[in-house]
Amino acid sequence: MSLSYHRRFPGGSGPPNPPLSEDARLAIRVLVKNNEPLEKTLRRLRKICNNEGVTRDLKRSAYYEKPSERRRRKERERIKNLRKAEKGDVKKDKKDKKDKEKDKKDLKKKGRFGREGEGRD
Repeated sequence: MSLSYHRRFPGGSGPPNPPLSEDARLAIRVLVKNNEPLEKTLRRLRKICNNEGVTRDLKRSAYYEKPSERRRRKERERIKNLRKAEKGDVKKDKKDKKDKEKDKKDLKKKGRFGREGEGRD
């Protein structure tokens, strides 16, 4: 003889929610806007997944990756990130250098660079 539904879950409207796993807590949610086509919503979801790296991780975990291959891949990614960071710094340094040169030219025009009164017009 089984208990009725209300006796099994007293004081609640249904079964208690099980604790969420880490995967469920980190799930990507996309809210469908009013009168938004489903294709557009799926496009937004796909874009979010690509930006978060979910698709890349899924593709990578589709096949077994040996630990040695994983170490080599992570090392390659680390080097790639370092080079990207350096490249960003180089661009920033070039921009700073151009700004300094521009400031020097402006100071020369105003006559405040080098000896006084020898500014160019």
